[in-house]
Amino acid sequence: MASDDETSPSSFQPFSLPRRDRASLLATLPRLVIPSAKSPPTPQPPCAGPVEQSELSSARSASPAPSVVSYVPERDASRLLKAMYNRVFNATNDLYALPADETEFSRLDKQHLMHLIAIGGLYIAKDAVRRALAPEAGVQRRILDLGTGGGNWAIGMGQEFPDAEVVGVDLAPSTTRNPPPNVRFEFDDFGLGLPHFYGQFDVVHARSTANGVRNYEDFIAECVRCLRPGGVLLLVEGDMVIFDEDLRPHALAGDPLYPEDAGSWLARMLHEARNVMVQRGSSMGSGRKFRAFLGRRRDLVNAGFAEVFTNVGPWKRGPTDDVTAHYDMIGNLMRQNARQFVRSLRVLLLQHGFTEPQVEQFIAGTDRELEDLTLHMHTTWHYAWAEKDPTQSYSTPISR
Repeated sequence: MASDDETSPSSFQPFSLPRRDRASLLATLPRLVIPSAKSPPTPQPPCAGPVEQSELSSARSASPAPSVVSYVPERDASRLLKAMYNRVFNATNDLYALPADETEFSRLDKQHLMHLIAIGGLYIAKDAVRRALAPEAGVQRRILDLGTGGGNWAIGMGQEFPDAEVVGVDLAPSTTRNPPPNVRFEFDDFGLGLPHFYGQFDVVHARSTANGVRNYEDFIAECVRCLRPGGVLLLVEGDMVIFDEDLRPHALAGDPLYPEDAGSWLARMLHEARNVMVQRGSSMGSGRKFRAFLGRRRDLVNAGFAEVFTNVGPWKRGPTDDVTAHYDMIGNLMRQNARQFVRSLRVLLLQHGFTEPQVEQFIAGTDRELEDLTLHMHTTWHYAWAEKDPTQSYSTPISR
């Protein structure tokens, strides 16, 4: 059951806005940290060309059980990164199938801003998070961001809670962004376990990690082990399913059951990519199972859930100009994100039986429908949160 002071799915209003214009709305949100044109490039494997020497702001060397030292591209790039089809991917976890380069981090910047606007900040369970991070004499508050990517969420939390320590963990976090002094990034595969983090964090956050996780319920258990008693777990996952204007699954382009002009190429490409990811062993689709996953845990209390539909493209109209402006901001960000996302999926499909002409048809069709907006599309995001039972120092088994 969701606690009384938290958002429930029935009461959650992601698109409710006070009267203000776009500029003032964005000014209230945590600052996005986007590299300037002079920022050093993403470290490339040797075959991708020369790179300049740099170091990760802080690697596992700062952790209680250090296993990774400072990152030096000339030494470490070929071990941690690999180049394919003019994109860069992590080289340590074959399950995670999306790129790990600045083009991808730029896409994630837009997705991050969309989340900020959709839920009005960095996290949906505002009361629970602020309670967990409230100052306490002699206690160092800590925040863990798993699958940090470009680091925007971790950096935003570090800015909002300057007295807390924030650790962002990823297979290949961005090394071009300068975090505040209370934020550090680590190269790590959390799929191998995080025993060096057990019982150390007041907030654990994981967004869009299912692609790189084989068993999401086991992943939740590992997250809970990293929490202190009373700490807050925050989970966010999207669906690679496109919905129509009436929030029904959208027809796929090329499906003979529908008229030729009724199907979406974006929906088709995401459908094919999701199938490939699942066949490879990922946990895509886990967001739909949040309620079941958390409901089986006896060491979590005050769980809450929300489902947020976001329009793809600025086609949606609201009851007021303010709400329409809000839809426009989200729609434009989601349109840019979708254009980049289908290109991020290109290598995955080419490696799993799709021909270059097929993939290019998917991308070209997506570009057309995102440009003309004749198809009114939504995506959906699943949010879940819960608190670790304050009476339990260690996690108990799930209740079957």
